[in-house]
Amino acid sequence: MTNNNCSDKVVLIAQHCDSRVNSTGLYWQQIVQSLSADMNLTLVATEIHPKLAKMGCKIIPVALKNSLFRELMPEKLYIFHRIMVSMFGLSLKGKHLFIGTNPLFLPLAIPYFKMAGVKSITLLCYDLFPQNLMVQAGPGFRILLRILSLLYRASYKLCDNIIVVGRDMREEFVKKGFSKINLHYIPNWGERVSSDSETCHFGADSKLRLLFFGNLGQFQGIPELLDQICHVKRKNVDFIFVGGGENQIVIQEHAKQDKRIKYLGQVPMSEREKIYKTAHLSIISVRPGMKGLCVPSKCYFALANRHPILAMVEKNSEIDLLCSDLDCGWVIDYDDCNSMNNILDGIDEDVFRDKLNKVQLISTELLDGTQSLCSIKNIMLKNLQR
Repeated sequence: MTNNNCSDKVVLIAQHCDSRVNSTGLYWQQIVQSLSADMNLTLVATEIHPKLAKMGCKIIPVALKNSLFRELMPEKLYIFHRIMVSMFGLSLKGKHLFIGTNPLFLPLAIPYFKMAGVKSITLLCYDLFPQNLMVQAGPGFRILLRILSLLYRASYKLCDNIIVVGRDMREEFVKKGFSKINLHYIPNWGERVSSDSETCHFGADSKLRLLFFGNLGQFQGIPELLDQICHVKRKNVDFIFVGGGENQIVIQEHAKQDKRIKYLGQVPMSEREKIYKTAHLSIISVRPGMKGLCVPSKCYFALANRHPILAMVEKNSEIDLLCSDLDCGWVIDYDDCNSMNNILDGIDEDVFRDKLNKVQLISTELLDGTQSLCSIKNIMLKNLQR
């Protein structure tokens, strides 16, 4: 039950706060449910799950209206604009602010929030803007992003707490001169809806089924992943892609040439667990150059659904460290075009069962996100004691 005796308030601003939308929406919904049980909370978001209105928190919905103005603006900038407009009249003086890095312009409003008199600002950083955009930007645009990075850095410096979802991301902040005292490493573990440990059967005559579930956008390293698949000689294997994004057409074209590649399109979040049960392993890939700039949340959902990981990530990135710490998967070498082929050649029933057992040994508290949510709540409770 909400602590109504607490005069301090928490204002949480997020783009998605609905488990039905995407994994980010699920994480924010979990955070709101956790925080609202112990503190007064005002939620500002574009998508909000109906159950949150029943939890005692104040809801400020952000309406995204169809208009010529919207058509003329970049989508992320328009969402940011609507968030700020929706907050008009909301007093921030003496409040404790909790925000994320989506939409990407939101951190730039931190100086305004400070001038408005907020008592503390906590930032949940699951993408490090604008450095992550520089990886695929042209020379001209990269100059603009470098200028923007100075503004972002100044905004980040004004935060009282920065929550990072990767150890590599924490090191990225430290290299930029941020104090470790204000940096909190809290992995973005997802919710496990089912309590059973049912997994897809794999036997001597079974086909090994690998699943890529999630965004097929520019940061996922899809071209590099498909190149690795082209060098795989194993026949009794399926590569299943589920999701949408700018690389889906490339995947569809490869599927026409290689029958082992299956593209199932986009599916509702409610179907995610069912999809996981049809495969043995999950593929996690990130474009080279993204170390410390993002951590794919699909990795945590895969492990929560008892999937060993086949990761194509950079050395010492968060997912590489996770696979090493928990012995929960294999890591593909970017520089070796036959790396995936060699790994898959070595996966038989015994090897798969051994890795699956390692995944099943991961604590329930970690898998269902309890530890992460408790760590976030403790930070906000300390803020309220100021």
